[in-house]
Amino acid sequence: MATKDEWVEPKEFDKIADETLLEKGGDLKKVNANMIATRMGKTKANATFYRLFDDWKQRRRVQAHLPPFVVQDKHREMLEAVLVAVGTEISAEATHVAGFRTRDLQDENDSLRGDRNDLLTMVDERDAALEAAGRQIEQLTAELAEACADVADQTRKAEALESRLFALQDTRNALGDPDTIRHLAGLIASAVSEKTTERPEPGAKDRPANRPTKVSDPAADGHADLLGHRPASRASGSSSRDLDGACHK
Repeated sequence: MATKDEWVEPKEFDKIADETLLEKGGDLKKVNANMIATRMGKTKANATFYRLFDDWKQRRRVQAHLPPFVVQDKHREMLEAVLVAVGTEISAEATHVAGFRTRDLQDENDSLRGDRNDLLTMVDERDAALEAAGRQIEQLTAELAEACADVADQTRKAEALESRLFALQDTRNALGDPDTIRHLAGLIASAVSEKTTERPEPGAKDRPANRPTKVSDPAADGHADLLGHRPASRASGSSSRDLDGACHK
């Protein structure tokens, strides 16, 4: 990077170089970088001057090979009028094209603005749908929790009813067992016998003291059993099997 002392403005360099070239009669071979540096107040040319000089010399060498463009005075006004007309036409055409381009850009801008508005509308609709879905999810979650609680309560009730049902079935099966029926009948007979023994019968004073007390037999005396059934008489030909059948019924 050039320092402050080495820095040179390219336009100023070209101006001093062209003046030097004009003094030397347009001969590039008679101009060097030190001449230009001296004219610009430098002691001698540095790397920056040599770089700018080579660039300037190359440009001027190309221009030297171009034929000169000379216009006679009688054609100058006509050429200027033609150039003005051409410039005006080019300017009008450029303005016309720019107008079309401006309208196209405006239409494109309007279309993009419409697309942006459509996208914003879609975003708003999506946000509203998400919010509604969130509320519905909360409601369904609450309903699900309530339904789960109801199911748990119904399950507990069903288990309790099932336990009672099993207990009743066990009771029914036990009551339908002949051995159980006979056992219950024996217990009732014993209880009745004890009550009969404790209660003195009328005229007991006239009876002998050593006379054994009669033990009551529900089956023989016709008392009702535990289930409220009265045993059939021996003459009818009924047996304990008939009693079992009645319990099952």
